[in-house]
Amino acid sequence: MVRPTDHAIPPDEVAPATAATAAPPLADGAAPAILLPVRLETRWFEVGSPTELELRVRIFPDELHVPADDHDAPTAHERALAIAWWQARDAAPDGDAVAAAWQALVTAARPGRAAWLTRTFAPRATTPPTQPPDFPPLPPASPPAGVRALPDRWHVVGRRAEQTVFTATTAPVRPGLRATPDPADQPSASDRPAVGAQLDWLTAYPDAVAAGMAVSIRVARVDAEALDELIVVGLATTAGAESTALAELLAAHGRAGELALVADDAATNHTAEVRAAAPALAAGTIAAAGSALAELTSALGVPAEATRDAARDDHGRDAVARAMATLIWPTTWGHFLAAMVGAPATAVEAARRLALDHLRPDGRWPILRVRDQPYGVLAATAPSRWPATAPGATLAGLLDELRRRWRPLLAGAPRLDDGGDLDRALVEVLRRGPRSVGWAARPAYGQEPAAVLLADRTGASLATVYQGLDRARARHRTSLDAIAARTPMSGPLPELVFEAAPLRVRVPPVAPPSADRDRPLTDNYLAVLGDPATSAATLRAHAIAGAGPRPLLYLLARHAVLSAWAAGADRILKTRGQATVGSLWDRVASAGLDGARGDDLDGLRAAARTLAGRPVGELERLLAGYLDAASHRLDAWVAALATERLADQRSARPRAAWLGGWAWLDRPRPGRSARPSADGYVHAPSLAQARSAAVLRAAFDAHQHDRIGPSLALDLTAERVHAARALLDDLRAGRSLARSLGLWIEAWLTDHGQGGQIGPLRLAVAEASPGVDARALPLDGVRAFRRWNRPAPLDDVDPRLVAALRDRLDAVADLLLADGVHHAVHGDGVRAGLALDALERGDGPIPEPQLDRAVVDGPHRRWRVVLALAAGPSWPGTASCARAIAAPRLDAWAASVLGAPTARTFRFTAGDGPPRELTLADLGLCALDVALTVAAAGLDGLAALAAARLGVNAAPVAAVATEDGDLLALLAAAVGAVIRAARPLAAGDLGATSTAAPPPPATGALLAALADDDPVRAAALVGLPPLAHDPDALAGAVAARRALAATAPWTAAMGAEAAPPARAAAHQTTAVADAPPLITWLADLARVRPHLDPVELLALLAPHAVASQRRRTDDGVALVVVGTGTLDDELVVLDDWTEIAPAPTATTGVALPFDAPRAQPPQTILLAVAPPERSWTVELLAATIAETVEVARLRAVEPARFHDQVLPAIYLPDDPAETVAAVDLRAVAVQLPEVAP
Repeated sequence: MVRPTDHAIPPDEVAPATAATAAPPLADGAAPAILLPVRLETRWFEVGSPTELELRVRIFPDELHVPADDHDAPTAHERALAIAWWQARDAAPDGDAVAAAWQALVTAARPGRAAWLTRTFAPRATTPPTQPPDFPPLPPASPPAGVRALPDRWHVVGRRAEQTVFTATTAPVRPGLRATPDPADQPSASDRPAVGAQLDWLTAYPDAVAAGMAVSIRVARVDAEALDELIVVGLATTAGAESTALAELLAAHGRAGELALVADDAATNHTAEVRAAAPALAAGTIAAAGSALAELTSALGVPAEATRDAARDDHGRDAVARAMATLIWPTTWGHFLAAMVGAPATAVEAARRLALDHLRPDGRWPILRVRDQPYGVLAATAPSRWPATAPGATLAGLLDELRRRWRPLLAGAPRLDDGGDLDRALVEVLRRGPRSVGWAARPAYGQEPAAVLLADRTGASLATVYQGLDRARARHRTSLDAIAARTPMSGPLPELVFEAAPLRVRVPPVAPPSADRDRPLTDNYLAVLGDPATSAATLRAHAIAGAGPRPLLYLLARHAVLSAWAAGADRILKTRGQATVGSLWDRVASAGLDGARGDDLDGLRAAARTLAGRPVGELERLLAGYLDAASHRLDAWVAALATERLADQRSARPRAAWLGGWAWLDRPRPGRSARPSADGYVHAPSLAQARSAAVLRAAFDAHQHDRIGPSLALDLTAERVHAARALLDDLRAGRSLARSLGLWIEAWLTDHGQGGQIGPLRLAVAEASPGVDARALPLDGVRAFRRWNRPAPLDDVDPRLVAALRDRLDAVADLLLADGVHHAVHGDGVRAGLALDALERGDGPIPEPQLDRAVVDGPHRRWRVVLALAAGPSWPGTASCARAIAAPRLDAWAASVLGAPTARTFRFTAGDGPPRELTLADLGLCALDVALTVAAAGLDGLAALAAARLGVNAAPVAAVATEDGDLLALLAAAVGAVIRAARPLAAGDLGATSTAAPPPPATGALLAALADDDPVRAAALVGLPPLAHDPDALAGAVAARRALAATAPWTAAMGAEAAPPARAAAHQTTAVADAPPLITWLADLARVRPHLDPVELLALLAPHAVASQRRRTDDGVALVVVGTGTLDDELVVLDDWTEIAPAPTATTGVALPFDAPRAQPPQTILLAVAPPERSWTVELLAATIAETVEVARLRAVEPARFHDQVLPAIYLPDDPAETVAAVDLRAVAVQLPEVAP
């Protein structure tokens, strides 16, 4: 139940619920009503009254009402293909080029549309023969799609127990309703979707009411809570019965290539065994007489031209169905009515004509497909409204009586909305096929044989047995009354006694399972049965190929032929005055009928020959359908009655029909709040992530109350995802799960002041070898979790630790499951399988989760951090240092960082000697020597260098920690790290406008040499031989120093790679005025850019050496210049990267619960016919729909639940003496069970 909060309807626009009254007729009942399906949405609203509710009903057209032809004009490409087909046809009508051109056209457009395109762009007849063909131009753009074939008004009928509770009528349906937007339209109001005023009826309830596509109804609360069904129906009577609206609608669908016939029993999707069937490409021609399409167009009352573009297979399906009806009739309803019921011959003949002409269990007409939606076409009527004196009244009354008696069986049919186990109900529904797949039989006996048999088996007296039989007949008398009330019963049916348990018939229906279902019978017994030359002796001995396993169709067809022989022989013998006694074979021989002809026999043989040429699969389908029609298919007989009435109407008025629409809802009662749950929505960074969130949430909502619900309750908060990623990163890096969890447990204990428990836990968990201290082994986190994850943990641990560990593992499971679903939703089955396999097995490759990855779409920005080196003084006395000579500006920058050498002191010890204190000036080294030495080997390396300078040979040499020494170590390490990260300036580093040549390779070599860590070369750089007594090493050091000194002429070129135009452009860049301070910016970036970490340290300790300026070039390069110089000085690149800056706007996705209407339009076009002498009224239309739906729902009931002492109407004689045509089911069934008394 919901309360009205929007789209409120004024009270004077609410239709009052009116009881059923004698309403005036809507239309003449002499013409059928063609009702197209529509979709309904309903909702109940509180109106502040304890006795009333408001029901709002909205009607939406189906795809059938909106042909694409209205808004899908031909394209230039389609025109070119159509012209190419005409040109190929004119050049060589039978050539391969015509077929190729047609195939190209069909590939670009559907077959029906292709045929229409060839007609649309046919060359104009006015073109002179000597001139090239003149093809029509493209037609102007079509208007937006309109809704066609709607009624004048809609009538809403609420029913309970077959009685009308209320009726309501909408406003007149507005002509020309639109279904698609027009770009020229303007929004009707600022608070509504911008789809245009013409589409407001789709989005705004008041506009739908005004357009006649919605209605509000006040209903008494007691009536609302007891509604059984809601029916919406309407007719377009204003246009008249001869309206061409349906023909125009079908033609428009055909022109768009959307109209086709679906083959009988066609698969709707691909499976491992069957591929979905595609319709034949026979479109663009008028349907041949007798074809399935021709019969359908005749029934609809539209000209054949309207469906010429439908794709179809034009074989005559009705002729095959009629042949099966002819062959099956004598052994089913024919024998039942004549021999068992004793119905009059005229009644039997009328029933036979009805069955042969109109009884089609698979449907009288083929399935019509519009776009991808199939529609059955069903003849419908209301047998309960049939006049008692009208033709067919006996059958109509019987059908109505059986429908009422069988109605209680619907309570046992599976339903998907009864509040029970949805999965179980769905399996029950899906396992029901449209036809029976197995058959059973029950022996039946007359009163005296049954009494004797029961007395013999039970030992009871005959008097006792007869009393029991009388009670059994009384219990089943009600079933017989349904027939006796409609037709006299003079046959033995009321006196029969049936076995309690059935026999399972174990024969194939048509052919063995190994037979090819797509081909006719290999051993074709039907052809033999249809051959007039087949003798009685052949049938008596079953000497027919294919009769070996006694297929059910063979047994029934043979019985029908023998029954016709027997009936013909008896007629001849009676005419001669001879006795009709003896065996069947003797009577046939006496009458001289062996191989003779006769009306009934010829009809059966012709039917057998027709069926002999059809595939086995088709024969199985037809046989099962007709046996079901003799068992429980009430709907097939109601449709046959309606089809017979339609045939009479079409013979009088071939084109007359009232076009309308219909819809039906089951139990539309007010329930609990229909508003979406208050769990909110998920706002995801992208539409893909929103789709995945919607699927995950829908899965949880569907299963939250069953056993798998907890596994779908995913918690993907940022904290849990971060924890799960950390664990998965460990596993991908090669660390075992046990080790990763163990380290996390130890860290948790340490963080919570419980580090003392680590050793005992290792000891308790580990499985150490003898002699190994388990406390020194890593903690096995998996074993620890197994010890703790139980009602009584084996160790005394903090419960918070167990909960946190369980949550961490659950977070991993949640993330992997969600990520697998994410990949599956978007078609990446491989990655989905990897994620789910990793979750299930806990081993194998673990993919990088993608579900939580942010999708950033914005401009790309390139960042460059460059070090500008101004000219400056080096330390005194270091002019001969190789590094200072090679890179004087870099050395000057390092000197500015380290400070004056006389102010920097450090201490070291050599051997057992006392500490020595020196200044950097005492070493005679340049700033680069000091920085790179300390960066490579720390202060101990500098101490070793000092000892070598002073000639101290005692060992070991070690630095002594001092405050000044520690600061020196930090500064020197930072300078060394900067130099190691630096690279030469490239041509495009200052912007895309640079046209400089590539940098000389020597620049990169120089930077690498300056930061060389090799001890021999490093010693040479600082002017110290590594081994003074090694002449070769000394010579190498001298050579290295000279080589470096030789580079002095090009050292000034370190920053010259950027040509003057690039430097000029860089000078013209815009300074970033609102840039944050350098230290703040570096603190943020250093977390993710390791090369900026030493620059951040220098900004803290030596800010004068890294003063910065931020600039942005016109091509998106952001420059951050640090150091002591400017863009005119020498430059080296410290770091560069590209980032995607978030765009001002982004397309995100929202997943939210939506109370989607469960009702869908029925996939059936109803060809409703009024009973004789009746006019169309709202009440008659509603009754027709209600009764049609009810008999259709009865098909969901198990066939065995219908059977009692009357049906199935298949009674096969079992006569060992062969006095009549008989079928020995004992030979093809399981052993006879005991007869129940």
